[in-house]
Amino acid sequence: MFWSGKRTGGRRASRRRLSFEQCESRRLMAVTTSLSGGTLTINGDGTDDDVAIVGTANPGEIMVIGRNGTLVDGVAADMDGNSIVTIQGVTADLDATFFGGDDIINVDNVYLAGEMLIDTRTGEDSVVFGATGVVSTAGDCRVTTGGGGEEVDVFRAESYKVFIGGNLNVNSGKSARLIGASAAGAINVLEFAESYLDGVTSGNFIDVRPASTMVNGIALFRTSASSLIRVGMSTSVYIDTCYSGGAIEVPGPPPSFVHPGPPGPTPPGKTITIARCQADRISVRTPGGDDTVFVYGNSIVGTATNDPELSIDTGDGNDNVTASYNVVLGDVFMSLAGLNDTVILVGNLVTGFASADGGTGGNLLILLGNQFGGSAFVQFQ
Repeated sequence: MFWSGKRTGGRRASRRRLSFEQCESRRLMAVTTSLSGGTLTINGDGTDDDVAIVGTANPGEIMVIGRNGTLVDGVAADMDGNSIVTIQGVTADLDATFFGGDDIINVDNVYLAGEMLIDTRTGEDSVVFGATGVVSTAGDCRVTTGGGGEEVDVFRAESYKVFIGGNLNVNSGKSARLIGASAAGAINVLEFAESYLDGVTSGNFIDVRPASTMVNGIALFRTSASSLIRVGMSTSVYIDTCYSGGAIEVPGPPPSFVHPGPPGPTPPGKTITIARCQADRISVRTPGGDDTVFVYGNSIVGTATNDPELSIDTGDGNDNVTASYNVVLGDVFMSLAGLNDTVILVGNLVTGFASADGGTGGNLLILLGNQFGGSAFVQFQ
């Protein structure tokens, strides 16, 4: 018997319609590379890029590795989840820009005949040099994390593995940490809320300036510069066992500093410590507030072009200044402004002129075991 399929048991046969649900599209993060004139250019997108830039054993050859879903030049990820592109002929610069997102960038085993420029723009970014291999450039290196606001950007130069033939400039973020990095030129660490330098060497000057909010702290250990170490004012500044062929300066807050709150507040108190350093001149200047300054165990020796000098100048506030066991082959100047201040001088050797002015207010001066080779002037009310 032939069944037409139109009726079954007197009822019209039902037709089952198949439908397809559209799956939610998943956009993979994309990074592109290009090579022109020996310069490798890397461009990220506006998402969270996770990229390693790693040199190989072949000169001028660099691998760009996308991790955790980041694809490089559309190359599919391998069994380890890495999208790898190998570029040959990198004989000049490396220029990498990542346009927004929370980016993670690692640079290792990279040797450049030119410059390195890395810019992560907005987002909470992490940039790490030298975690597993040396990073070296013949020219300048500039890293900008684009921090600010609530972004938590981090730059780290690890374990004595970063060698820059020109200037090293690191700009803007939450935390900068340089361990053993060196540059033939200047080193600038600017606009970070926290900065930590240990074993850093500059053939010119080192300039560390905090974010304009002037919070958290700056610490330098075993760091040297041929001409100048300058540290901008922060809530806490600690400089220990450092060398400068010129001055070590804590020159006060940046011009852009505006203390939050109603007009005319008292600036927050600062703690400034400079210990066991050698320089032609050591200078500390605070803008006001209840500040504490410790200067001890330093050698201020001067050169043919720079007269040796220890200078401490505090603004209005209940300040405490202690200078102990310093050798100053020159002059000492201390000036404290209004309110109640305390100055303690213990075991210092000063060959030149010494001056201490407590300013107005109820002040206290304590002198114990000092040697002054020249005249001394003290004015305390």
